[in-house]
Amino acid sequence: MIGTKLYKDNPNDMDKYSDVAVWCNANNATIEDKGEYYEVVEITAPEPSKEELLAKLETDFLNGQQEYVLATNVARMNADADLENELKAEYQDFVSAYTEQKKELEEGPAQASHRCICDTSGAEC
Repeated sequence: MIGTKLYKDNPNDMDKYSDVAVWCNANNATIEDKGEYYEVVEITAPEPSKEELLAKLETDFLNGQQEYVLATNVARMNADADLENELKAEYQDFVSAYTEQKKELEEGPAQASHRCICDTSGAEC
């Protein structure tokens, strides 16, 4: 239904307006006034600002730190030195990824790409 035009001077189109509005409300769309007609258009979310991206990155980092501390404590309680060393290496990668992404966001354009820091493979979130 995206792209549907309802012409103002067409009574049949205007009879459909209410049904189209209901569809729009259920399907993330809206009706825009284009002058001689109304058109159904998709509602798109705005791109996050640089500040929003930095806030999300910081939140992800703090959550990751908490996970690391908990996992490390469990490894220590179980006297699992191998797991503790593995976690330490993963954490170092995690901190490096965070530092790199933060620098990219602060120095790069406001819409810099965001990789998920909890996945050191660099996969998209």
